[in-house]
Amino acid sequence: MNDEDMHDLLEKINEKDIARNSMRELAKNLGAFRNQLAIEGFSDAESFALTSVFMATTISASQK
Repeated sequence: MNDEDMHDLLEKINEKDIARNSMRELAKNLGAFRNQLAIEGFSDAESFALTSVFMATTISASQK
């Protein structure tokens, strides 16, 4: 394996680590958002719908 191959491999590993950490952060934020909706008195159906919109918006914004 040459240096360029090693660099490419390490770059891919780093990209996967970044993606994994981003997914953890998104999950944490979704959980906090849903918990706050429950505290505010939203029903499960309302919480699910609003959490879905929040998730889709967050993912869409991160891809720009």
